[in-house]
Amino acid sequence: MPVVLAVTGLLAASPLAHVELTYPPQRYPAVNQFQLELKYAPCGRDGNPPGEVERTVFAPGQTITVRWDEFVPHPGHFRIAFDPEGDDDLADPAGYDDLYTEGVLVLADGIPHEDGKQYYAYDVTLPDMPCETCTLQLIQVMTDKMPWGPAGGDDLYYQCADLVLDPAAGGSTGTSGGGSTGDAGTGTTGTTGTSAGPGSAGGDSTGTGEADATGGEGAATGCGCRAPGSGTPRGLLAGLVLVGLARRRRPAATPHR
Repeated sequence: MPVVLAVTGLLAASPLAHVELTYPPQRYPAVNQFQLELKYAPCGRDGNPPGEVERTVFAPGQTITVRWDEFVPHPGHFRIAFDPEGDDDLADPAGYDDLYTEGVLVLADGIPHEDGKQYYAYDVTLPDMPCETCTLQLIQVMTDKMPWGPAGGDDLYYQCADLVLDPAAGGSTGTSGGGSTGDAGTGTTGTTGTSAGPGSAGGDSTGTGEADATGGEGAATGCGCRAPGSGTPRGLLAGLVLVGLARRRRPAATPHR
């Protein structure tokens, strides 16, 4: 029985998703292991309930790197779209070759599926407008699921991320309640309250990964000593040695009676 339970646990933890948005953090991180709901428009969850993670904050017009994984490969392509107010304006493409759907703010389309590739990253520039309830959508358009469309097709997988575009961010932040640091295309993001990352003040190490030489241990070698000759003249050292020898010999020359 323990062996069966262990195997079951491994299966549940294995990457069984077809496509998974990893940055910005997806709206629904706890999708069931087979991701059967990914085909529900517009964001991959039946009923389109509210998001389950904190909104990620960027600056208007900021360029970010969108990242996703494709664990079950399908021929086709990917599209990244944007809705500045909720997700009501996100609409399906009319066909495989509909790369610029009318009424949809498409940031990138026709990003090709590549055989043997699992991890994808693509830079997009966010709209130069502030918004508090904006949505970034990733869809996977599959060309092996004929016929096209909801009448009998099985063509699209959906993932979304909830964003805020705040002018106060100034392109220097990108806070997220669920993502990891260092994922933005400009390298300027980090989770709220996180410790300093490489190259920043704070934290427990310097940007080079070496111990901070300004601490109590002195140099980067971890030793507070100096190499011979690095700060004391050799002549002075020799004189000190002779004085020490003289002091040791003096008591022997005048013994007490």
